[in-house]
Amino acid sequence: MESYCWPQPDGELVIPSSHPTFIAFYPDAARAARIELALSRDDAREPVSLERRGAVTIAWSQAPAGHERDLVWSCLA
Repeated sequence: MESYCWPQPDGELVIPSSHPTFIAFYPDAARAARIELALSRDDAREPVSLERRGAVTIAWSQAPAGHERDLVWSCLA
């Protein structure tokens, strides 16, 4: 029986709230892109919005307000 291995980031930051946000860090943009594709397929049944810039992927469990989104990205720059 083949087991499924969930793609793991090299580091992760979780912003806890009633709608938590997960920020995943990868060693390079190519790996982040490959894993983003897997996450997109796996999370298709869940209301998760994925955004990626370079080697960072953010999984929003609820669409953020514009100012919240901008604040998170400015902290990651």
